[in-house]
Amino acid sequence: LEQLKIFDPDGDQSGMLVYTLNPSVRIAAAWGQDPAVATVAQPGLDVASLVPPMREGDGGKRSTIAIDADADGVVSCGDTLEYDIRGISNARTNIPGPFNVQDNLPSTVTYVTGTTRYRFMVGGAWQAWTSIVDNGTGSAFPLDGAGFSVPGNLAAGQQFQVVFRATIVPRESLTGSTIENTGQVEISPYGLLLPISWTDTIYGSLGDRVWSDVNGDGVQDAGENGIPNIDVYLDYDSDGVRDANEPQSTTNASGSYLFTGLTAGTYVVRVDNADIAAANVGYGPTYDLDGIATSHRASVTLGIAEDKTDVDFGYRIGASVGDRVWMDRDNDGVQENGEPGINGVRVYLDNDGDGVWDANEPNTITSGDGTWYIGNLNAGTYLVRIDTTTLSVGATQTYDRDGTATAHRASVTLLGAEHRADLDFGYRGSYSIGDLVWEDTDANGVVSTTTTNYNVINGRIDLNNSGSADNSDDGFIGTMRIINGYVDIDNDNSNPTDSGDDGSFLGYTIIDGSVDVNNSGSISNGDDGTISYSVTSETGIANVRVYLDMNGNGVFDAIEPSNVTTAAGAYSIGNLFNGTYTVRVNASTLPSSYVQTYDLTSPSTDHTATVVVNGANRTDADFGYRNDASLGDLIWNDRDGDGVRDAGEPGIPGVWVYIDADGDNYFDQGIERYTITDLTGFYRFENLAAGTYSVRVEIATLPQGSTQTYDLDAALDHETNRTLTTSQEATDVDFGYRATAGFSDRVWNDSNGNGTQDGGEAGIANVRVYADINGNGTFESATEPAVLTDSNGAYLIGNLVPGTYTARVDVSTLPAGMTQTFDATGGLDHAATFTLSATQV
Repeated sequence: LEQLKIFDPDGDQSGMLVYTLNPSVRIAAAWGQDPAVATVAQPGLDVASLVPPMREGDGGKRSTIAIDADADGVVSCGDTLEYDIRGISNARTNIPGPFNVQDNLPSTVTYVTGTTRYRFMVGGAWQAWTSIVDNGTGSAFPLDGAGFSVPGNLAAGQQFQVVFRATIVPRESLTGSTIENTGQVEISPYGLLLPISWTDTIYGSLGDRVWSDVNGDGVQDAGENGIPNIDVYLDYDSDGVRDANEPQSTTNASGSYLFTGLTAGTYVVRVDNADIAAANVGYGPTYDLDGIATSHRASVTLGIAEDKTDVDFGYRIGASVGDRVWMDRDNDGVQENGEPGINGVRVYLDNDGDGVWDANEPNTITSGDGTWYIGNLNAGTYLVRIDTTTLSVGATQTYDRDGTATAHRASVTLLGAEHRADLDFGYRGSYSIGDLVWEDTDANGVVSTTTTNYNVINGRIDLNNSGSADNSDDGFIGTMRIINGYVDIDNDNSNPTDSGDDGSFLGYTIIDGSVDVNNSGSISNGDDGTISYSVTSETGIANVRVYLDMNGNGVFDAIEPSNVTTAAGAYSIGNLFNGTYTVRVNASTLPSSYVQTYDLTSPSTDHTATVVVNGANRTDADFGYRNDASLGDLIWNDRDGDGVRDAGEPGIPGVWVYIDADGDNYFDQGIERYTITDLTGFYRFENLAAGTYSVRVEIATLPQGSTQTYDLDAALDHETNRTLTTSQEATDVDFGYRATAGFSDRVWNDSNGNGTQDGGEAGIANVRVYADINGNGTFESATEPAVLTDSNGAYLIGNLVPGTYTARVDVSTLPAGMTQTFDATGGLDHAATFTLSATQV
């Protein structure tokens, strides 16, 4: 016989349960207080109570919210639950495993793969988790069907734990308002099959917003604020009074409220009238879900697990005025799509009419989209005024309700509880951003210019830089004709010194065609100096859209301020306030294959510049681009007129070639790209986009008397079209011209040495005479025209362009022993220098 004393140390055994651990033992126990501590007030209790045997093990299940998808703190659709299954040892000794765990996952949840795991408790401490691999076929959930056998042994008084996760299906897929999860845990050695189950209720919610309906239209408009600190409650007994058991929610700073943890059913949602009065929203309701006939309350039917977010309440303050201060970008006095509001502007009621805001005068600051509102007004006439000190510098008014003649103010008469939402004020800025989108051919980020200096001698221009101003100084500076060094102001191509040739040119006064260099008012020998002609050698890119990326999305939106570049590549976006702007080129409007070389801010390859406007126009927001295609080649003197450049036929320097972008056969200076042939007659246009180009020679810059002999399309009209593909280099756009000037005479045997061709004195045959183009005294066959004298000693070198030449005898071709007796310039150096005009021989 065994006996054991069991007692609570505090002497009170009330409610104590005692179990035996051997199911075959049925014993009786004396149950009462220890005689050593018993008192009259604590006598013995029950005697001979039956003590039943205890089960060797127990099982259980529960769930918690692992992921609260809507953050409402209760079980709702979309939340992820974590189920926790336990097996518990009540035995005195170790229970050998395995332990089978089976779970019947309901259709209202979806298993989260890879989340099932188990662990054992040893010595009261939990051990590391072990993952349970998902099923490879059928359902991935490893506890369904026959379940999973958890390997291991369960020590006396210890536990094992199995967890997994499942997500609640959407509301449309629910079959009821609860989730019933059942299963079982098997303690095999003792034949215990322990049922386990857990039930979750799926809750819904309702709520939304209490707002100040400024215009009383029952619609939550932009700029209409929520009303904070309003109590909303669920009036379970519909008595209009909040009872202690009725849930309450107080609106936050945005006027929002929410009730969560609700089961399906019908609820009366009520606004506390006292709070509405305290918020000075005394005019009354303008909206609730079931109509304002039953004011301050709405009856709402909530479905199973439904989240109802349309239970709004609108209220309007007494009489009020308001609307908007906006940026009238196009200066037309009309609010149009994309014209933003101006925030931070004070609007006030000028009660004393002094044009200055006083602290006791009702006021508000525009916000949101320039909206404003002043309420709690009595019926009467009010003067609404803009505090101009809060406007951006340079703001100019374009509109108010009673006209801008009375600037920055408008008068309005209010009836009782009337709201006037037509008190708008329009303003435009005074500044602009712009300048140029150009073809940066040399990719240096600078709009390049070409400057040519010309000497002026006694008022006449030395156009050919010969050191003197004379009748050979004919040509053009830009589009201005120069005749014999005089400026042909009236462009009559004659009489360059007539009274019609008065005016100005390159910043100087022109008097009868002469340049008054010293600004004396007359022409004198003192009018010597230098004048400069500069022209942009890099042209603008037309039809490119530049815009202000107001929303920063990198895409041009129709409502954003923009401008399309002119033929010269210029753009300007105006009516701007002070501020920081993102200026962006719409890259889709650029010619294909262009690569950016410059913009105002780094990086210079993103078509974007950040520009700060601060009290002045910004005219430096330029964008440079280049392309890799090119065309060009040579303009040459086709001396034999055969249309083929032969050896020794030189290039013609100083000829203007341009791309006739508009096809009008006229050079548009500053708009159309041009270049000038170098000393070898070479020219080239680089950084061109793929496309077709009309390449034209400016004939006014050709040597006078030139006749065309070649161009690429054989039209001989000083123009040719050339199509380029991306990155193509076209080196075949040549132009041939035959000049008509020349020089000739005779090399003879001056037998008496008197320097005069006497009768009977024979010519010297086969002597080379050449034009010493570079003046080095040596014949160069590749570049210098030459001829051999005939049997009479005569020679002719023709097809020369007008200019100054040195005719020279190649002494190596003279008969031996010859000594010079004559040349035209008297130098007796086998050479003579002279100037040829057009067609002169």
